Amino acid sequence: MHRRFFLSALSIPLFSSGSVALEGETWSLVTVDEFERENSQPPINQPIPAEVPNGPTIVVEQPDEAKAIKSPVSVQIAFRPHADAKIDKASLKVMYGFFGIDITKRIIEHAVLTETGLTAQNAQIPAGQHKVTIEISEILISDNVTRRVGRRAINFTV
Repeated sequence: MHRRFFLSALSIPLFSSGSVALEGETWSLVTVDEFERENSQPPINQPIPAEVPNGPTIVVEQPDEAKAIKSPVSVQIAFRPHADAKIDKASLKVMYGFFGIDITKRIIEHAVLTETGLTAQNAQIPAGQHKVTIEISEILISDNVTRRVGRRAINFTV
């Protein structure tokens, strides 16, 4: 059970973008059906997309990528914009697997999303290999229009 990633962990700030799971209450980050659909296709030898240069940095703070992941998991992701920009939290996009199943809505329903990061507790994940890609934009403060996208793909085993 190695962990090369995962999405964000949670401690509940003053406000939330969704209905946060109560302590001890679990929810499915990835359903068994999604996991099985993803694994029913022949493997695609696709490189993991690199982080986008010039975009905001996406940092996995919890769980520790160097250690095994056990479900349910708490996750914590930090968003680090450039000094001349601010994070547009409405631009968050989270995709599962090589086929890009959009799990953004599910995450937002169970997480706390702020301009500094995303945290969630008690996410259930089926045992096996997983890939999650996180995208978020930053907006230049000078014109409040120009966007730069940050992307981070993470592979992990539960």
